[in-house]
Formats: sequence, C-alpha cells, structure tokens
Amino acid sequence: MASFEKVSVQELGRLWDEGMASGSSVDGDQAFARIKSKLDAKVAERKSQKRCASSRKPSRK
Repeated sequence: MASFEKVSVQELGRLWDEGMASGSSVDGDQAFARIKSKLDAKVAERKSQKRCASSRKPSRK
C-alpha cells in the first residue's frame, strides 16, 4: 500500500472512531432546523444591536 493510501486509511479509521464516540446519530433535517433556528436568532440579535447603536449616534448637521 502506498504511503498516501496508508495515511488515508488511518485517517478514515480515526474519523470513524471519533464519530462512534460522539454518541447516537440525529436526524439531519432536525439538526439543520436547530442550527438554522440558532443562527436566525443570532442574526436578529445583531440587527437589533445595530439598530440600537445607530439610533444613539448624534445626528450631523
């Protein structure tokens, strides 16, 4: 086996072990929905902070 193939097989084995140790699997659609919900909340929070910050700036005349 070539060196690259050996490293690739070892890496695949390591990733497999890491995945097995991470716990039970979750439904992909549910996982993406949960991630999207958290991301949407963070985006809304940042937009809110920007609106608050811009309303506090003194107007230039």
